[in-house]
Amino acid sequence: MIKKTLAFLAFAVALPALILLAIFQLQAGLLAVCLYAFVLLMLICWLMTVFWLHPLQCEREISDEVVEIGDSVKVIVKLKNRSLWPVLWLYAEETLPEKMPIEGTTKRLLFLPPGRSFYLHYVLTITKRGCHRIGPLVLETGDVFGLFKRCRVEQRLDYVTALPAYQIIEEFQVGQRRRLADIAAVHSIFDDPSRIRGIREYRRGDSMNRIHWKSTARTGVLHTKIYEPVVEAAATVVLDFHEDSWSGTLPTDPDKPPHEMAIEVACTVCRYLADGGWKVGFFSNGRDPLGLPGLSLAQAEATGTLSEAIAMARSRRADNRLEPISI
Repeated sequence: MIKKTLAFLAFAVALPALILLAIFQLQAGLLAVCLYAFVLLMLICWLMTVFWLHPLQCEREISDEVVEIGDSVKVIVKLKNRSLWPVLWLYAEETLPEKMPIEGTTKRLLFLPPGRSFYLHYVLTITKRGCHRIGPLVLETGDVFGLFKRCRVEQRLDYVTALPAYQIIEEFQVGQRRRLADIAAVHSIFDDPSRIRGIREYRRGDSMNRIHWKSTARTGVLHTKIYEPVVEAAATVVLDFHEDSWSGTLPTDPDKPPHEMAIEVACTVCRYLADGGWKVGFFSNGRDPLGLPGLSLAQAEATGTLSEAIAMARSRRADNRLEPISI
C-alpha cells in the first residue's frame, strides 16, 4: 500500500511538471494553470478516499448468542471515526442472514465528524435453527465530487446459535421397559475393566490381557480376572446427513423438510434420555458451521465498487471436511 501511494504521488507530481513545462514552452499560461488545478483536485480527491476509510472502527453488540427458534436478537453496531478530520459521506450496510425478518436500520448514508460515533440499531428474528452469521459490515466512501470511490469489508463477525426444536415426551421404550436411571445388570456382554470383581482359574478362550499375573506367579497356575458388568444406563444417538440417505424421502409435514424432522426427533430423544439420568452421546456427519473455512474474514482489501464488497462479504468457501460432530 505504501509503495503504491508513493508511486502514485511521484506520477502525480512528475506528469503535471512535464505538462506544465511543455505548455510554458508553447506560451499557454492560462491553460497551464487550469490543468495544474485539475491535477491538484484529482490528487486531493484520491487522498480523501484513502484517509477517510482507514481510521474507521467497527464494533457490534448482540443481546443473545444462543436463542430458540422464533426469538428476537437486538443488535447495535457502532461505527467510530478515530481521525482528526471529518468523513463527509459514508455508506454503511450490514450483512445479515437471508429470509429473516428485520426491524430497524441496517444501512445508512451518514456524515461522521472527527472523534464521533454513529450507531445502527435493529432487531433480527431467528426463524430457523443453526449457527447464523451476523456481519461483516460493508463500508463505502469517496470524495465530495464523486471522482473516486472505495469500499471495505470489516473483519468483525458475530454468530447467533438457534437451538433445534424438540418435544417433551412422557414415555419412550429403549430396548425394554426399564426406568431411566442406574440399573443393576444381571447379564451383560460388556464388562468394566476398571472394576475387578474377583479371579478364577484360566479357561480356554480367555484373553491374555485378563491374566492375573500375581496370582499366577504365587500359585503356579494361570488365573483370570473377572470384571463387573456394565451397570450404568447409556445410549448413543446417530444422525446421518449424507445426501444419499435422504434421496426420495417424502416430507410428512409440508412446512418441514425430512432432515429437519429428523433433527427434532434426535433432539427429543437426547433430551428424554438426559432427563432420565442416562449418559448420552450424539454423533453426526453434519459439519460444524463455526469450523467452515472462510468464515473468519481477515480485513479485505479495499474494492472499487459496492457490489464487489457485498459479494465478498457474503462469499463462503467450499467445505470438503469429513470430520464428524461428536457430543
